Amino acid sequence: MSASSCRTALWLAVLLIALPAAFLGAEASSDEAALREIKEVLWPRAYAEQDVELLDSLLADEFQMVDAEGNWSTKADELEWIRSNPPSYESLVFEIIRLDI
Repeated sequence: MSASSCRTALWLAVLLIALPAAFLGAEASSDEAALREIKEVLWPRAYAEQDVELLDSLLADEFQMVDAEGNWSTKADELEWIRSNPPSYESLVFEIIRLDI
């Protein structure tokens, strides 16, 4: 195999490795943006506006939450809670410190 053929084969191998990684990176970036939108924008909006339909669309049916006191709640519990409890705060901000996709 000539030096030129080796170089071509090497570039082809690099492209075959790099292109899927680039596409996966773009997909992960898109997923991260979508998750950040849900957690940082839509979720707080659902609570602030008592938007039961929005929260229902965001939460999986198997959703469970543990509060600061160790109390568990389900999706149905959360939907009922925001339906029945107007916000007692002026703002709600979620900060994502670590996001694994």
